Order: sequence, then C-alpha cells, then structure tokens
Amino acid sequence: MGRSVTVENLTGEVIYHFYATNRFDKAWDLDLLGTDVIYPGERRRIGVDDYSAECDFDVKVTTKSNRTLTASGNVCGSGAFWSVR
Repeated sequence: MGRSVTVENLTGEVIYHFYATNRFDKAWDLDLLGTDVIYPGERRRIGVDDYSAECDFDVKVTTKSNRTLTASGNVCGSGAFWSVR
C-alpha cells in the first residue's frame, strides 16, 4: 500500500465514513470505507494515495451519531496514525 493512515476508533461509536484529500485539493473525495465501517476500539489502515506527490493530507470521519471529526497530517512513510476521539 502506498500512502496510508492507520485510524484508531476511540469515539465509542461506529465510524461510517472516512474521507481524505491532499492539502491543495479543496474537495473531499469518495468515502474510502465504502460499505465497510470501523467499530469502537478497532484500528484500520486505509490507503489515501491520490497519485499526487503530496504528503500533507486532511482526513475526516463521520460517526453513527453524524458527528464529524477532522485532522491533518503527513501520510508519507509508515507512521501516519490518527486516534479518533
């Protein structure tokens, strides 16, 4: 897998949607979870490679209660990690 982020769900509820976009792109792309979900306490590695050379990405999740949480970070290399709370 190219660029990716490991998401740890510490929200206490199911995460239904995950979006990622590089810092220069102003639109959120497709839901990268598709029909999958991330359960409370689960970790999931998600590929965010958009075939650009950009390393700085914004990421967003939506939970079961429709809460939206966002973060930004460098997804190049193997250490991109987000604990969603």
